[in-house]
Amino acid sequence: MSDITCAGAWCRSCTTAERGHSGAVRGTDTTCGRADCGESSALTTTSICCTSCTTCSAASASTVRRSRASRSTSGHHAAVQAVHGRRDDGGGRPYRRAHLVKLRSHLVLLIVVAIIPAVAVSAVALYFFAAQTKTTVETSLVDTARALSLAVERDVRSTVSALHVLAGSADLKRGDLRAFHEHAAPVLRAWPAWDNLVVLDLAGQELGDPSVPFGAPLPKIHAPRLSDSAMRAGFAVSEVGTGPVTSAATIAVQVPVSIDGEIRYMLAASLRTDALADLLTEQRVPAGTVGTLVDRNKIVLARTGGGERAVGQPAPSDLADNVSEMAEGHFSTVRGEGQPVFVAFSTSPVTGWTIALSTPRSALSQPFESSLKLFGGGALLVISLGVVVALMLSRRVSSSLRSLASAAAAMNSGAPVRVPRSRVQEVKAIGEALLAVHRERERSEEHRALLLADAEHRRRAAESLNDVKALVSESLEPESVAQAVVNAMARLLGAPMVVLYRTDPDSSDLVLVSEVGAPERRGWHIPRATGTVAMALETGTPVQSADVLTDPRITLEDRLRADIERSQYRAAFAVPLMVRGTAIGSLMVGDGIGRIYADEEIDLAQTFAHHAAIAMNNARLYQELRAAYDKLSVAQQQLLQAQKMEAVGRLAGGIAHDFNNLITVISGRSVMLMRELGPDHPSRRKIEIIQSTADRAADITRQLLAFSRKQLLAPKRLNVNEQVRAMLPVLERLLGEDITVTFLPDVDSGTVLADPAQIDQVLVNLLVNARDAMPRGGRIELCTANVSLTRDDLGVESEAVPGPYVMLSVQDTGEGMDAATLERIFEPFFTTKAMNRGTGLGLATVYGIIKQSGGQIVVDSQVGLGTTFRIYLPSVAADVRPDAPGPNGIAAGGRETILIVEDEPDVSEFARDALVLYGYTVLSATSPNEALAIARRHRDDIDVVLTDVVMPGMSGRELANRIAEICPRARVAYMSGYTEDAIVRRGVHSAEIPFIAKPFTADSLAHHLRTVLDGEPVAAGR
Repeated sequence: MSDITCAGAWCRSCTTAERGHSGAVRGTDTTCGRADCGESSALTTTSICCTSCTTCSAASASTVRRSRASRSTSGHHAAVQAVHGRRDDGGGRPYRRAHLVKLRSHLVLLIVVAIIPAVAVSAVALYFFAAQTKTTVETSLVDTARALSLAVERDVRSTVSALHVLAGSADLKRGDLRAFHEHAAPVLRAWPAWDNLVVLDLAGQELGDPSVPFGAPLPKIHAPRLSDSAMRAGFAVSEVGTGPVTSAATIAVQVPVSIDGEIRYMLAASLRTDALADLLTEQRVPAGTVGTLVDRNKIVLARTGGGERAVGQPAPSDLADNVSEMAEGHFSTVRGEGQPVFVAFSTSPVTGWTIALSTPRSALSQPFESSLKLFGGGALLVISLGVVVALMLSRRVSSSLRSLASAAAAMNSGAPVRVPRSRVQEVKAIGEALLAVHRERERSEEHRALLLADAEHRRRAAESLNDVKALVSESLEPESVAQAVVNAMARLLGAPMVVLYRTDPDSSDLVLVSEVGAPERRGWHIPRATGTVAMALETGTPVQSADVLTDPRITLEDRLRADIERSQYRAAFAVPLMVRGTAIGSLMVGDGIGRIYADEEIDLAQTFAHHAAIAMNNARLYQELRAAYDKLSVAQQQLLQAQKMEAVGRLAGGIAHDFNNLITVISGRSVMLMRELGPDHPSRRKIEIIQSTADRAADITRQLLAFSRKQLLAPKRLNVNEQVRAMLPVLERLLGEDITVTFLPDVDSGTVLADPAQIDQVLVNLLVNARDAMPRGGRIELCTANVSLTRDDLGVESEAVPGPYVMLSVQDTGEGMDAATLERIFEPFFTTKAMNRGTGLGLATVYGIIKQSGGQIVVDSQVGLGTTFRIYLPSVAADVRPDAPGPNGIAAGGRETILIVEDEPDVSEFARDALVLYGYTVLSATSPNEALAIARRHRDDIDVVLTDVVMPGMSGRELANRIAEICPRARVAYMSGYTEDAIVRRGVHSAEIPFIAKPFTADSLAHHLRTVLDGEPVAAGR
């Protein structure tokens, strides 16, 4: 004998029938499977039994057959090839798998190759279109510069024309300057672009100015060159100067006034350069375009885009050089900030002024970039659609081929054969051949099945009794026991339907607890006097009926009768379940009409029912004991958690007070110092790090207060859907591109009363936690819904109140959590993340916020299947009143007097310095007694009292009441770094009392006090 390994599913050559077993092969029981050999001899020891014998020298593999069971040679050959992963071409030559390419790959490659030329041609066309578009835009910008130059020239000519009209005034001809003063005043008002209008003598002395009362002293203007120019050309334009009225940048336009052919006066108007800048801004130009007006001396007269400081300064050198060379054109350059720009300019031949339009190159190329993105997206879409179509076609064909392969494998393994339907003729022919072979095989096995049926029935009876006996000692779950009982009863009697009823101790009705072979009716209540079950319970013995619908002994309620009429089971057999003489339920067996059970079957069913009743009663007792134990355990855990949270809350309160004072000073001083140093100071980065660290410390302090449910909340009526939508852009940027966020809102989602900032914190914490659970990316789904929760839903231990709730769920496809982790996820400082990846406060903070808001949070998770958090917040009526406006837009500065009362010197000094920066007069005190003394000295000066809530000797509220007696008109604002309960105990925290929590910045403090000063009066003693 030789030791070999059996490799075929149907090979029975080796002494052990298990596949893959290495054992001895009996040479007398095997023959070579090749038809031209037939030699009976020992097999060669080539590690498999299905191989050539020592006599046969053929290269192809032969099939070993057991002498007691003949198998198909061709089928066995295919099975051996499937096991060893080999295929041949029918001549014994194996295929080389490395050169095989899937049908799907061929189709995809074909479609992609067909699409790529069209995409390439479109790309070339897009390139030429972009070049033409660029030329058109540049030409258009030059035309715009020319139009603006003409508009400025027209505006100057209008001023000259108006001055010529005034120069011909009869009042001036007569020398009546008073009359001219009265007539010129309306003209000056009618020209808003004029800064002033004056009459000068030839020596430059102002003789009249409509902008001042007639007769008032007037200055002398020393501009002889301008006057000479005006006399020669009829008008003249000066360089940029300062207007005498508005102090704005102006350009003087002068014309001579002739009387009897002799120039007697000069009439001058100052044209504001910002009026010329308005002409530039009125033109429609690309975004980011800056317009510049330059005089003939290359001095900037006007500039748009926030360039007022450039007025009066020399024009950029590149612009001056190009203007000197040509009157109109364009060029490209780079501005000081490194931004490439395109400059178009045009010079007026009349004034000699030049209009220059500077546009960022990025603005000119934006249309091309948009077209390129659109084209790229379209090309990608077309290619993707082509690939999808190819995959769909290949999938249809390859699916049929794989199904045929599966059917062939199923035939060899004895599994059911399912041949796919296909429109491919060759696939259909192979499938029909496989079905023919399979039917022949099934016929040969039918006889064997009949022989096994009788033995199987006897085996079921023994197994059913053993199953119920095992339930008495193994299972104590009522549902498991009930289901096992009906399954075992069905096997015992070979019944198609078995139903188990339990007697309700309160109503004595029968409750359907488990069934097999019947429609889902679990939980049905049936009156005790109904059906065969009622007779069995009444007599305490088995009862059967061949047809319950016609049996006069049996009473049926309408619902049960209708159910039986719809079913095919009208014969019934009921056995009572008795425990110490008391019926606890009944088993009912249903079968076809006319079915009558033999006496031995009835005796067997009674024995079975006895063991089943014991098992069910033990399970009920165990369930009651476990429920009592679980309730006690929950109460103990809640007490322990409450004590733990109370201790942590006290610790957090003390830490919050001290930390908030420190953070107020550190953060506030950092911001003030950064303002003093400026953006380019070398130490600014270090101060920014200090500020960032202080902000993180403030966040940790808020988290400590949140999970201990001690933080100050500002609840508002808000719509959860709107709150989530507002946060989605922030959340998507926070999560990254490899995580997809989907929001499925309930359109009728209700309103909740909660702090919007804290709800945002809950969303951020939950989604960051989900992100960390999906290191390779995944999906997050947000859902909202209106639900109604009962006490059973909430649990007897919950602090939440039954009623309507708004549910917000966060579901991820991450790694999930095991049961041990689920029990501790809301514990402070508990984390499963790596070192320096988490503080363990994220979920504890979420839990604290939801509990403090009167809600409930539930989590479901399985390892490898993701996690779902469900948040329930009490639903309230929607508030139609608009929210009160925030501090945005309120001027923070002022001139009022503020009394600061703070026992922490550093905080007091910071608050004083911050308010002084905003212009307030600040009085400071470090104790209540000192504050009272200051109030007496400045009783008529103090506008606001800003006091700490918790101070030694006297609380802030008590101090406010005392100051109200001294300074009745003074308003009050409170500040504190303590927890909510400490502030509420001192009567401060309410919606009507101004309050600012520490830490605060100089800006937030100033805005808060400005709101107090500008709002409804709240006296200090209120």
